[in-house]
Amino acid sequence: MNYLFTETVAKGSQKPELVKMVQAVVGVMQNGTFGDYTEKMVKKWQKAHGVQETGVVGPTTWNFMFANKAIKQKALQIAATQLGVREHGGWNRGKDVDKYNMSCLGVVGVAWCCTFMWWCFMQAARSLGLKMPFPHTGYVPDVYRFAVESGRLTRKPEAGDLMLLKSEDGLHSHIGFVVKDKGNGVVSTLEGNTNFLGSPEGDGVYRKERRKATL
Repeated sequence: MNYLFTETVAKGSQKPELVKMVQAVVGVMQNGTFGDYTEKMVKKWQKAHGVQETGVVGPTTWNFMFANKAIKQKALQIAATQLGVREHGGWNRGKDVDKYNMSCLGVVGVAWCCTFMWWCFMQAARSLGLKMPFPHTGYVPDVYRFAVESGRLTRKPEAGDLMLLKSEDGLHSHIGFVVKDKGNGVVSTLEGNTNFLGSPEGDGVYRKERRKATL
C-alpha cells in the first residue's frame, strides 16, 4: 500500500472502496457508505489517537491509520528473524540480547522482553521512514499505561499487535507480539525473554500459544 495519500474521504464520499478501508479501522460495518455513524466513529478514533477530531479522513488521518498498521506488520516480520536467539554468557546477556537492551535503555543485563519489542519496532520504523507509534520505554507497565490512555486496548488482536501478560500481583510483567488470533480464546505469539514454559524471565525468542484470559 502507498501511505502517501492526497484524497479526502468524508461524509457522503463516493469512494466506496476507500470508505470500506476506513470503516474496517474504526469498527463500522463495511458497506462503503460514509454516513453519520461512520463520521461519529471516525471522530472517536481520531480522539483516541491524538488526531484532530474532524470526522474527515484526509492525508493526516489516513496515513496515521494505515502507516501504524504497516509498521506493526513490519515489526512482526523483523521479530520472526530473531527466532532462535538465546541468552549466553550470563542471565539477560548475549550478543543479540545486549543489542536489544542497548537500543532502548543503553544498558545490558536487564529483563529484555520489552526492549526486544522496542528494537523490532525501531528497525521497522527506520525501514519504512515512519515514527515510532508509542513512547520510548523498556518497562512493560509503561506500554500498558500508554495503551489505556490512548484507547488502544483491544480484545480482538491482529498480527503485529502486542500482548501483555498479567502476573499474579495484577501488574503487567511481560510483552510480546501477537502472530494470530486462533479463536477459542487462544492467540499465537512471538516473544523475547521467554522459554518453552512461557516464563516472563526466559532465555530466548520463542513462538508461544497463550490463553486470552491471561492477557
